[in-house]
Amino acid sequence: MSATQAVLEPVIDRHALDRHTMGNAALQQELFVLFFDQMPVYVDQLDEALTSGDENSWRMGAHGIKGSSRALGFARLASLSRDCEVSGPDADNLQLLRDLIEETRQNVETVYAD
Repeated sequence: MSATQAVLEPVIDRHALDRHTMGNAALQQELFVLFFDQMPVYVDQLDEALTSGDENSWRMGAHGIKGSSRALGFARLASLSRDCEVSGPDADNLQLLRDLIEETRQNVETVYAD
């Protein structure tokens, strides 16, 4: 899936999120915090992999974002990170991931605000 195709995915697939969390709002909030706390670690890993050309580290970082995103129903981010995992280190894709992580954060804050 290309970055352009990823944009067609919803930012949050609420049905997937509810399936994975049994609709438990408190669990969702806790998982959101953990997810966004972990994202800088993955982004740093991707940044270092891009600089060093370490394709394996890049794939592992993208894979981590993909799995975490998919589990929370962050469909667009899961699609883009899957594309990054397959395509290898790319500065443009890293920037797209950064932007989409922030867009996802803002969406979560808007949709799931207490």
